[in-house]
Amino acid sequence: MGGSVWVFTQRLDSTADVVIQELNRRAGPVARFDLDEITVAAELDGDRWVGSLSTPSRTVALDDVAGIYYRRPSPASAPPNVDPEAVEWVEAEIRWGLRGLLVALPRTLWFNWPPAVHTAEHKPYQLVTAAECGLSVPRTAIVNDPAGAARFAAQAGPVLYKAFRSGPVHIGGRTHLTYATPVTASRSEERRVGKECRSR
Repeated sequence: MGGSVWVFTQRLDSTADVVIQELNRRAGPVARFDLDEITVAAELDGDRWVGSLSTPSRTVALDDVAGIYYRRPSPASAPPNVDPEAVEWVEAEIRWGLRGLLVALPRTLWFNWPPAVHTAEHKPYQLVTAAECGLSVPRTAIVNDPAGAARFAAQAGPVLYKAFRSGPVHIGGRTHLTYATPVTASRSEERRVGKECRSR
């Protein structure tokens, strides 16, 4: 199959670096992209999109692709000359337009199709899928009520809570990280946000 393998990820990504090194070792052409550096020129031609994606260093045709690896690209960012009040809207348009174009490419090209990845990132879905595959899944509850969390912790203890999605939390000018944390019934009563409590 002709064409290059497209890797979408941020500039610093050691995992993607290893994949790209192996592709280069096998003499396969690779095009690496980050969402905030892509210029799009695409038109709908019947039932397919034609055109190109460009960065400051390369241009590739939409029909010249052998495979796509959507790893961990940076969020799309608005150009610096955009009115600050319009930045959020512009970035949403870039995100929906570019990702929509990529998702519309033939699914057979994808190593990890973004809609499937997005679905798989949800912890409730992960737990159901794990159970369906015969894996042992701990007793789990999803609550957004402190009293409900306290009841679960009292009945199922010892328990852990985990955030639904990892990422930093900025409070009072400081950055905090959320880890899997033991929770007691008395402590859970003080919580004011929904959490996933998981028995060990």
